Amino acid sequence: MKKNYKKMFIGSILLIAIFTVISSSVFAAPTTDTKQGRVGGCDTTGTLSIGSTSAIGSTSISGNTSPADLYVEVSYTYGFGTDRYTVEASKGTSGSGVGTSADSKHYGSVSISAKGYHKVVYGGTWSDNTSVRA
Repeated sequence: MKKNYKKMFIGSILLIAIFTVISSSVFAAPTTDTKQGRVGGCDTTGTLSIGSTSAIGSTSISGNTSPADLYVEVSYTYGFGTDRYTVEASKGTSGSGVGTSADSKHYGSVSISAKGYHKVVYGGTWSDNTSVRA
């Protein structure tokens, strides 16, 4: 009878360890924030995602018949212990979509948060902010 309890105890410990690893930030799915709007009769979208080593921002417009002016800016914060670092990236273009990525510059760092700014100019101006925490 004691062997069964021992097997159940070891099985329970293994199960807890597996769930802990799966739920850790190293294996967690990216966190995303999306904002939508309209400008010049067209739909706009601003998206910000954070992963384990970077943040990616994009701005897009759909339904436009001529190129729109688009802009995206990303501010990504990561660190080790009490040390924090921030990397910024931005990009602007004329078209229907633009994207940029801010990446960790240190191996083994942990993502903390990211902020994004999105802007579309097409018969008017649409802009919005996004933010995510790891």
